[in-house]
Amino acid sequence: MSTEQTILTSAAAYAEFGDLLHAAAPEARFLLASPERVIDCGTGKQVREVRPTIAWLSSDLFAGGSGVAWFASLFINSPALRWVHSSTAGLDSPVFGKLRERGVRVTGAHIYGPQISEFVLREALDHLQHAAAWRAGQLTRSWAPHDFREMAGTTWLVIGLGEIGGRIARTAHALGARVLGSARHEPTDLSGMAEYVSPDAVTDRLGDADVVVIARPALDDAVLVDRPFLDAMAPDSLLVNISRGSLVDEVALLAALDAGRPARAVLDVFASEPLPTDSPLWSHPKVVVTPHTSGQGDGRFARGAQVFAKLLRA
Repeated sequence: MSTEQTILTSAAAYAEFGDLLHAAAPEARFLLASPERVIDCGTGKQVREVRPTIAWLSSDLFAGGSGVAWFASLFINSPALRWVHSSTAGLDSPVFGKLRERGVRVTGAHIYGPQISEFVLREALDHLQHAAAWRAGQLTRSWAPHDFREMAGTTWLVIGLGEIGGRIARTAHALGARVLGSARHEPTDLSGMAEYVSPDAVTDRLGDADVVVIARPALDDAVLVDRPFLDAMAPDSLLVNISRGSLVDEVALLAALDAGRPARAVLDVFASEPLPTDSPLWSHPKVVVTPHTSGQGDGRFARGAQVFAKLLRA
């Protein structure tokens, strides 16, 4: 690799994966960034003028929801910048769009399937097993057994069949669920799926699904889960959104839940984040709110570093 290549990375990511990065780019200059300063790895001195050719938005920068604006400010105006790699699945941020307009290559990482599929599975089991009743019984010391639905025999509709949606489909299938999959384009790999459903046929199949998972990217701010969508869902079904909050009409969802269709909604993403404290979603008895955390499995750090190093070598 040419010595002209200067790689900006977080100091935290370099501390853990520096050996991996040096093996991938032995001749590169590494700049290690923290909110307080940027250090040249080779000299150990602070850098005043940061002009990277490559910037890595590693997973640690997104942890805790504190934002990455400070890190982006270090590379966004670099005239030498040629490539930005982000450890996120989605690249729909306006910042990435502006970089692409400048001719900067922007890449993302498909590292979220394992942890998000586990998150969705846990929420689905919680719903199917009526686990809230067990928790309530423990609080009141009430011995009240109840029957629950087994995963085998349920039908899932997974909308969005990329790395995340495909992993969710295979996970549900492994436990005996019948999985219907839908995406803008039919994928070549339909493993784990009993049937592919074209986008224009989704509404007709919603009533068959016990669990509906939204795993597709946002497209031109178009709303997917609107009133007709919700009206078509089965009364005892579960809606899970781990994609983008803009895909769900939250007002229509609250009205639909009050009307009993679907039975419950698990929302990890919202139209406005952090979710405002006065949002009725917080207190609705049929809504599970999680703080955009379904992707925060601890394996993402190493997977993200491995993807970046592989691309760096290439």
